[in-house]
Amino acid sequence: MRSLLPAFLLIVLALAPEAGSACALCLASESEATKYAFVWTTVLLSVLPPGMVGLCVGWIYLRARQQSERASQAAASAS
Repeated sequence: MRSLLPAFLLIVLALAPEAGSACALCLASESEATKYAFVWTTVLLSVLPPGMVGLCVGWIYLRARQQSERASQAAASAS
């Protein structure tokens, strides 16, 4: 019985090809606005993580530079 299940599923999927266009990407080719939205969403989601990492690194760098300047001013005023 178990060996019939994969064959049955294959036959059902072969007889229902329109079910394959149910995903959002398959429907994206229907209009220009949808294509445009998918492209720009992909660009945004690709750029967002490196941008966030860059902002965090930049913030850490600026804070370290501020701390260094404060430490050098404190050392100058102490001497």
